Amino acid sequence: MSIYYMGLFRAAIIFVIGNFFISLLDKHLDRIKEIPILGSTIGEELKIFINNNRCLAVVIILSLVEFIM
Repeated sequence: MSIYYMGLFRAAIIFVIGNFFISLLDKHLDRIKEIPILGSTIGEELKIFINNNRCLAVVIILSLVEFIM
């Protein structure tokens, strides 16, 4: 019976992390320019790429989280 609860707990964690990352993209995407090495060289291009491929960024982050879990 505890196996079913573990699946619900894992799904809830993925949901919370996904919502957190989407809100992070919405509110703090302009802070990419403040990254020490990347910000000055490819900051604007990276910001445009993330805006155009927002779904891909969310899938990558959720895949990394699943890989860690």
